[in-house]
Amino acid sequence: MITTQTNENFSCFLLKDYAAVCKSSIMDLNINLGEVNQLMDSIFVKQQLNLDEEMLYYLAISG
Repeated sequence: MITTQTNENFSCFLLKDYAAVCKSSIMDLNINLGEVNQLMDSIFVKQQLNLDEEMLYYLAISG
């Protein structure tokens, strides 16, 4: 059975992977923070990564 700790570790892996992609997009395409927030508000991100608004904001500002 998958434990809560395992789920958290897996989520962190996904978050780190997504954050890396997001950071790369910002650097390569000069996407501004407003566009990143709009992207992270998308249904896809919320459904695939199951993130809440606070975590989306953290990802947007973290480097």
